[in-house]
Amino acid sequence: MRLAWVVASVLTSVVALAGCTFQRGVFNDDANGNNAHDDAASDGRPIDAASDGRPIDAAADATTFCHVGVASTTGIDRGRVGGNGGGDNFPALVCANAADRIVGIALKMGDQNNDFGGRSAQGIRIACAPVTVNSAGTGTTGTITTYEVLGLGTFGWAPSTWTPLTQCKPGWIMSGLNTHTSNNASFFVDSTIYCSQIGPTGLVIGTEAIYVTGSLNENQGSDTVQCNTGEIVVRVTSRTGAGLDSVNLWCTTPTCS
Repeated sequence: MRLAWVVASVLTSVVALAGCTFQRGVFNDDANGNNAHDDAASDGRPIDAASDGRPIDAAADATTFCHVGVASTTGIDRGRVGGNGGGDNFPALVCANAADRIVGIALKMGDQNNDFGGRSAQGIRIACAPVTVNSAGTGTTGTITTYEVLGLGTFGWAPSTWTPLTQCKPGWIMSGLNTHTSNNASFFVDSTIYCSQIGPTGLVIGTEAIYVTGSLNENQGSDTVQCNTGEIVVRVTSRTGAGLDSVNLWCTTPTCS
């Protein structure tokens, strides 16, 4: 009789369970009688069904970009680098694409001593490219396009050979130039460009000097022009005769779009 009673009790429990309905993800009722479902976290954020049940965080802020422009396409003349010989050249060396900035130069150096007793640059080439800086401060320089001006090459300034392009770092733009005219004040050699780093908001945040590879060495007649603080070079005018005599740097402030 005792065994029969135990079996009957078990069968009664099984029958009772069979009559129940279960719902996935439903927990105990809260104090208000509402069920707490697992498709939302306690703070209202959704649950990732493919994860281990942790709430999904909001997406990180999207990266923004500063496409570096200029306040003026003509700029202000900040001075001449080099000697006083030769004649003015027109038009100026500028980037034909309005979105491009000047990011470097090359010089066309004489292959032999000229009639003044030394080697010197016959011409200059500027490098233009779009410059972009992201919100983290990482700069990018796009495809390079070049523009150049040459002297006549007489009196031994030619034949001549272009130096490699000396270029600012990605996200940096040219802001100055140093050269040496030698003791006769007629040469254009041993040159250095100044490059300025552009920050995420379009402001200049640093400047460095880079020697123009292949422009020879000279310690006489050093001459330098740099843009004012916070400015970059927007165009270059030049004077030439047999060779390159000088350049003027026209500067403006960068902008961000």
